[in-house]
Amino acid sequence: MVRSKTHSRSTSIAAIALTLAAVTVASAADPGGSSDPVDALREYASVVARFAIDTRAAAEPDGSVASYVALAVTRNERIRAALADVTSANARIPQATALPEPRIGVTQYLQSVETRVGPQERAYSISQSFPWFGTLSLQGDIERQRAAALQAGLDETILAVMADVATAYHEIAYLEEAIAITGRHIALLTQWESIARARYETGEGRYADVIKAQVELGVLGDRQAELVDRRRPLAAMLNALLDRPADAVVETVLPTIFMTGAPDRETLVEHMLASNPRLVAWDHRAEAATAAERLAGKRKYPAFSLGLNYIQTGAARMDGVPDSGTDAVTASLAFSLPIWRGKYDAASREAAGHYRSARASRNELANQLIAELERALFEYRDAGRKWDLYATTLLPKARQSLGAVRAAYEAGESGFLDVIDAERLLLEFELSRARALSDALIQQADVERLAAMPFPGSGSQDHHR
Repeated sequence: MVRSKTHSRSTSIAAIALTLAAVTVASAADPGGSSDPVDALREYASVVARFAIDTRAAAEPDGSVASYVALAVTRNERIRAALADVTSANARIPQATALPEPRIGVTQYLQSVETRVGPQERAYSISQSFPWFGTLSLQGDIERQRAAALQAGLDETILAVMADVATAYHEIAYLEEAIAITGRHIALLTQWESIARARYETGEGRYADVIKAQVELGVLGDRQAELVDRRRPLAAMLNALLDRPADAVVETVLPTIFMTGAPDRETLVEHMLASNPRLVAWDHRAEAATAAERLAGKRKYPAFSLGLNYIQTGAARMDGVPDSGTDAVTASLAFSLPIWRGKYDAASREAAGHYRSARASRNELANQLIAELERALFEYRDAGRKWDLYATTLLPKARQSLGAVRAAYEAGESGFLDVIDAERLLLEFELSRARALSDALIQQADVERLAAMPFPGSGSQDHHR
């Protein structure tokens, strides 16, 4: 009798333990995820592959804008923060799809309940709640859509940082080109000042010419000093985007040749409306609202709970009682009563309102982005026209004019002021050409940010080099 009771009790306890273990394992799934930030970027950021960004690039840039972009994508703190938000949001998915925690309890009878087979002394119970069918799946869908919206936000952040890097890079490249151009003109004007002073000393020139040359040299020297000084904050800004010290060396290259011509607007608009991360984020928010509305419908159905109870029973007070001391095992099934229908209807209306808001916000944003793209394309085309005008027409004529004025001055047929004016005009045209090229490349990066695609015909960030 004692051995039979012990065996029965052990079997029942083992059954309860196995049930608890099965429930715990079933609800403990963990999708994991990459702990390497670079691998996580490749996994979550679609623009990394779309722009062929080398996330394993060298630790220091090689002077091309592509190398600065690659370094910024892997080191920028704003991108790291957005990536952390994405990984955190993805970690919510297994939480949302997991079953509620099982419950286990022990009941000690303060006064035994007498039964035919003996007094019931204590009870052990285990139960597991289950929401209505499909509820956990919908909760997971909501969290997946929210994570996808943050993933689109990561792409938006990367595109914004890429545009910021390109802007700072090309501004610095322009300043370096402007410093070099101004330096060449200072050298030429210094020679002309020497010529004017020599002619004055021999009585062939006027003292006013010497003064004019010196004044012009002072103006150019001040301009060059301003350009040099302006470079420092821009370099600090670029280094901040790269998470480097503000005084880290920055090397840039401004192209000397620029291929003008506007890209296909329709292709850019089509891709922007389909792939711009800000629009994609609103799409996912709308999908999350749709899932939330369906989830509100599921709340109208009862949740249920399955339970198992094991009751320890002592030996019967009378000898010879069949099954004396046999422990009892019971099963239970319980349901919730979703009687507050107004609450669930309100939740459904709330989700529907969020959906309408998301769609309206997306449409409004799409209109704004189209306007921004039109502005960026205009400024790109305008800068391209100006570069072409200066490079192919105005600069050649300015050089011809300077040559003619120089010859006339040396022949005594023109005044020194004409030489200064011709030099100044050539300087302004050379600076304007460099400015137009830099502006075009900056607008090119802005178009890429808006359209979320490499500039047509470029293939990758290498086209900025």
